[in-house]
Amino acid sequence: MSFALENLDLINEALNASAIVAITDSYGKIKFANETFCKLSGYSQKELIGQNHRILKSDYHPPEFYRDLWRTIASGRMWEGEICNRNKSGRLYWVKTYIFPFTDPATKEKEFVSIRWEMTEEKEKETNMKSLMDAAMDGLLIYDRFGRVIWENSKAPGILSQKSLKGLTVARIFGTHYRVYFLGTQELVVGEPGSRVFEVSTEPFQWEGQIAYLVNFRDITEKVRIQSQMIQQDRLASLGLIAAGLVHEVKTPMGVIRGRTELIEMNLDNPVKVYENIKIIQNQMDRMSDLLQELLELGKPAPGVKPHLIFPENVLSKVLSFLDHEMSLRNIEFKKSISNPLQVLGEDKFLFQIFLNLLLNAIHSFADLPQDHDRQIEVYDRMEDGRYQIVIKDNGCGISEEAKEHIFVPLFTTKKTEGTGLGLIVSRKMIRGWGGDLVLESKEAVGTEAILSFSQAEALSPQIAQ
Repeated sequence: MSFALENLDLINEALNASAIVAITDSYGKIKFANETFCKLSGYSQKELIGQNHRILKSDYHPPEFYRDLWRTIASGRMWEGEICNRNKSGRLYWVKTYIFPFTDPATKEKEFVSIRWEMTEEKEKETNMKSLMDAAMDGLLIYDRFGRVIWENSKAPGILSQKSLKGLTVARIFGTHYRVYFLGTQELVVGEPGSRVFEVSTEPFQWEGQIAYLVNFRDITEKVRIQSQMIQQDRLASLGLIAAGLVHEVKTPMGVIRGRTELIEMNLDNPVKVYENIKIIQNQMDRMSDLLQELLELGKPAPGVKPHLIFPENVLSKVLSFLDHEMSLRNIEFKKSISNPLQVLGEDKFLFQIFLNLLLNAIHSFADLPQDHDRQIEVYDRMEDGRYQIVIKDNGCGISEEAKEHIFVPLFTTKKTEGTGLGLIVSRKMIRGWGGDLVLESKEAVGTEAILSFSQAEALSPQIAQ
């Protein structure tokens, strides 16, 4: 026989010292209460023996709770649960409870042995946490591993114009674009396109002993509207800054057209040459039309555009066609080195604006430097930490340590005349919306590197010239 079986009295003594033990008859009257029970309840054994367990009732649980408990143990099955009791002084306390039914073989009377452990501190922490979550201004909900909502705070249903979210799946609440079990922040349009936009954050969470997910969500429809206005304002400001480059680009084909019309006039008797010159004129007209269309497209808002795979080098080439004349006027040496023509997740028009903002910043970094300063701007790509990056590097004035703290603050600018204070924050907002990022590394009087990181890059068949 084992030591434990030979020393059951010692085990009972240890149990009595650590657990709350009671024996109750079939009518609920207490027949035995150990010292731990007496100490926690505040009653002596004399006060407890013969009393019904209702002496400890706290009125926290509804009548159905106790009816279910008695139905379970009366049928001969063990009951397990958490009970809130009230001690002699009126203080509430919680106990994790196991009730085992027994039948006296001699008298055939039923008895119930309850073994409990106090869990007041643990329960109070859980209750306080629930109260804090319920007082939050944002909507909070918890869903289980099946994606079904098992808890909500008081704000959540109202924010989503629902009576209750319990029992619903998160896919039904936030739409099929919601990435279940994605840890991080998502920006989602809920309802009809353009109706309401929500910022949704998801984190893993342990709830009542099971794996769950805590969702924090807020309505950012107005915030998105204001940001869209900022993007449009920055885009319109950029139009004025590239006007000189556009004039230069238009003047070149205009000169070609002028010259070709004169050649036509001189060769009216030669149909072949007339036809050749007309085709050249048409090509130049198409070039001017494309330039003007690019300018018009840049000025238009682009609501509802979704990111897709694009070639950043194609977009970069379009931006450079506008800025080439500007860099030439300012004696800036430009170098482009794209060794990995990959597709990235983004949107053409917005990436155009990002490149434009960053290249204009690089151009303006030479504004207060001496004319004999060696002015260089370089654009190159690289793979860094598994991400595809495009770097715009200049050897301009750089950014002071004091200014670095504010470069991503709206309306802050280090430029004396051209700046709107929106370019960098708008650019970072757009690329982060695609899962990427924008980082600036700069040293005063040395230069700046603007580093664009893309969340997705694929080496598909590059049609760079198209």
